[in-house]
Amino acid sequence: MLISEDSRLAPLSGPMTKWEYKIIRNGMQETRSFEEAEEFLNKLGQEGWEAVGGGTGGSSYGIHWIVVMKRPL
Repeated sequence: MLISEDSRLAPLSGPMTKWEYKIIRNGMQETRSFEEAEEFLNKLGQEGWEAVGGGTGGSSYGIHWIVVMKRPL
């Protein structure tokens, strides 16, 4: 990729970070309630995981949610 001298994009420097991803959902054994999910997410945060996205949805089985986590390899 060529970047002109007058480009407003910052030049790339150093190697790109490689990421590991994890998806947490309320159906997982570790996260059956919001309180348990909060405790579990805090534990993951201490292990270097960062929440980068999430969402909720509903069905006849109830409300479902997920959280997308990442951390550098």
